[in-house]
Amino acid sequence: MNERDWDRVAGSWDEHIMSSLHENVNGSIAALIAATAASHRSILDYGCGVGGYLPLLSACFDQVVGVDYSARCVEQAQAQTRELPNVRVHTVKQFARPGSGGPFDAVLMANVLLHPRPPVRARILDLALARLRPGGVLLLLLPSIESVHLSEAVRRAHTRQRRSAYSRPAGSGAFDPGVIGINGQATKHYSAEEIPLLLQARRLSVISLARAEYSWRSESFDRLDHRIAARPWDWLVSATRR
Repeated sequence: MNERDWDRVAGSWDEHIMSSLHENVNGSIAALIAATAASHRSILDYGCGVGGYLPLLSACFDQVVGVDYSARCVEQAQAQTRELPNVRVHTVKQFARPGSGGPFDAVLMANVLLHPRPPVRARILDLALARLRPGGVLLLLLPSIESVHLSEAVRRAHTRQRRSAYSRPAGSGAFDPGVIGINGQATKHYSAEEIPLLLQARRLSVISLARAEYSWRSESFDRLDHRIAARPWDWLVSATRR
């Protein structure tokens, strides 16, 4: 999705985008944010969307800055954080101006590194890391390729749904085994093994790699949570900058 796509989604965000923070059934996202805030006072939410994480970040950190490519998303994020004096929200273009903030003690990127093309993902990650101070912490939420495999196995074994939400996207560029279509939208997914390699190349050391779990409703599978112990998940990563 490009900037115009996100502008269109902004007005009906909840209908199109799952709230990872609020749908996280094992509470791992909020717990990691709170643990990070115990020793870090400022955070950049890079790719903040309409600001779903900003109220929690405001309660945990002294200084919070949200940044997004979509001007419409930024407008909504600004509206919902108007009463939070320690939060500022900018477009990426505004954030590029001198005096916009940073370096930050922590950077959050919640399901931001999704683009099917590696050079685009690399550019986005490097722009965010440019505002992370040495010794700071990067928090990542990344779609899990292993979770896709689990969901497909569950669909076949426990549901009557013949059609999958996942597909092999056409025309997504160079071969990347982690790029999968979600309802037709080419989206990068990550394996547990590749995440440390991605971060080590940028002088980041993994602190923790955990699961942010969701109910089976997130896969449109109703009444399966009491039958299947395993749940779909995103990878939740913290890493420190050397």
